[in-house]
Formats: sequence, C-alpha cells, structure tokens
Amino acid sequence: MAHSHPFDPSHGFEMECHHATSLSTNPFILGDLVLKVLLSTVGLVLCITLFMRETELRKVLHFNARAIIMVHFLAVMVNALAQSITGAFDFLRFTVLTSSSQCDVSLLSHSYAIYINIPIILSQNMDSLTLVALGIERTVATVWAKSYEQKNYRFVSISLIVASSIVSIWWVVRFFSKVQSKHVDHNLYSMITVPSEVSGDSRLNTLVLALLEITIFIIFLVILGINLRLRRRARRVSAPLAMKYQVEENLASVTVLLPMAFVQVLIYGLTFILSYELGNTHDMDNDNESWLLFTNISPIYHVALPVIWFIQASQKRKTVTRQAQSRVDSLAQDETKTHFDILKDLFHDNKNRTRY
Repeated sequence: MAHSHPFDPSHGFEMECHHATSLSTNPFILGDLVLKVLLSTVGLVLCITLFMRETELRKVLHFNARAIIMVHFLAVMVNALAQSITGAFDFLRFTVLTSSSQCDVSLLSHSYAIYINIPIILSQNMDSLTLVALGIERTVATVWAKSYEQKNYRFVSISLIVASSIVSIWWVVRFFSKVQSKHVDHNLYSMITVPSEVSGDSRLNTLVLALLEITIFIIFLVILGINLRLRRRARRVSAPLAMKYQVEENLASVTVLLPMAFVQVLIYGLTFILSYELGNTHDMDNDNESWLLFTNISPIYHVALPVIWFIQASQKRKTVTRQAQSRVDSLAQDETKTHFDILKDLFHDNKNRTRY
C-alpha cells in the first residue's frame, strides 16, 4: 500500500507498544496462549510415547504407507514443538519477562517475529501434504492390490515425500519473499504472527489445504468402500493370497487414516472461516489483529493424532486377544470332542467283547 506521508518510526513504536500492552492485559489472549502451549506440549509428549510404545500398529502397514506416516508424525511433532516454544515465549513476554524502559512489554524484532514462523508453516504444510500423499499411496495400493505386496514399489513413498517437501518449501519461499518485497513501516512487532502484508496469502494457503483435506477424506471413503467389496469378492472366489493380504492391509490403514483426515478437514475448514472473517476486519489501530491469534487451532491436531492411534492400537490388541481366546476355545472344544470319541469307541469295544 502506498504511503502519502513519510513514516514516523516513533509512531510505529508507540502503536506496537500500545498493542503489546493491550495483549498483555487481555485474559482471552493469555488464556489462548496457555491453551495452545498446553495442547502442543501434551501432543508432543503423546507422539513420542506413541512412537516408543505402540509399534505393532505400524507393522501392519505397507512400507510405503509406514514411511509417509513417519514423516507425517515428524511434521506434527516439529509443529507442536515450534508452537510450544513461540507460544510460551509470547506468554512470558506478556507476563513476567523484563520490559524495556520505553514500553511495558518487550517488543520483538521484525526478523524474529516473522521468520520464527518458517518451521511452523513448513511443518503445517508437510503434515497436510503427507496426508494427501497417503491418499495417493492407498489409491495405488488398491488399484494394484494383486501385485502391490509382491513387487518393490518403494519409489511410490519416496517420490510422494519428496514432492510434498518441494511444495512445502516452495510455499514458504513464496510466502516470505512477499514479506521482503513489502514496505516495512517498522522493525518491531508486538507478537509472533504472520504479518498482515501477506495475510491474504495465509488465507489462500489455508483454503487450499482445507480443499485438499476434503478431497482426501472423500478418497479414503471411496477406498474403504472398494476394499470392503474386494474382501467380500475374495471370500467368494479363489483370489491370490497376496491380494487378500493387501486388501486387509488397505482396510486396516484406511480405518486409521479416515479419522485423521476428518479432524484435519474440521481444523483447516474452521481456520479458513475464522481467518477470512477476522482478516476482513483487520485493523491494527483498533487492535483487531490480536483476534487473528484465535484462527490458529492446529494444536488440536497435535493431541488428536496420537489419541486416534492409541485408540486404534487398543482396539487392535482387543481384537487379537479375542481371536486368540476364540482359537483356544476352539482347540479346547476339539480336544474335549476327541476325548469323548475315544471313550465312546472304548465303550463300544467293551460292549462288543461282552456280547461275544
């Protein structure tokens, strides 16, 4: 936006100081920061615990799906760690950290306030795009169910992970190159946030991710339906063992991926709605930028992802236990029946001997 008057740095400092002070006294802002730090920290701990304890659920997945899932979890953990650190630092600045003599709240440099978002935005794009990659990989596994398990298709996961990384890096480069091209009125910021100069790009990014998640959620539903039909048909006809195994593996993986995609649809859909509505009323002078903090609800996924996997792992253990108990009961019945048959034969033999 062109400026009709020379910019006064002191006015910019006073504006940011006033903004930071208003944030530090707003209980909703402080509560929002605490909640996000708590969710991100708990989610990070749960993800680490999941990786250390629940390994059996990952083993049922094909190598390609397992590799993409690992990258997805890594992206979520990086995002959780970055948001925990930035949220905690903002909260401490607003509450207990030493302020400067010119302002009650310590302000942030332009470089730190903006570029600390790089790991957050990069990992957020990666966790969404890797879910898209999983949708593509599961589609390939369904189409080539007869040979997917037997042949070496590892290039599928590698190429999808590389493509997701390239797109994420490209978006970050494009995103922050616009920040450099914009006129920066001041070098101080009141909070760690995506600057208003590229807020339109931020909403566009969220919209694209939301549309991708909706598409992948629909694809997962279609894959689930196709594999259920393939399993019924495989039971009726003589199907290759590799195909039966792949169909069961597809069903097991989609059962886990569906709730993951559903949660991401809700998060990115709601994020876009909030950012669009609040972005249209953005006005630094009226402190409306502070409400943009509430558009970031991604920490919910930090907790939802490991919880979904813990539930799936628990259900799998219960299923295995039921199957094992069923086999034991079946063997016990067979053994009882065998003993009964032996006694019956002995009884008939003795009866025949007595008769003669």
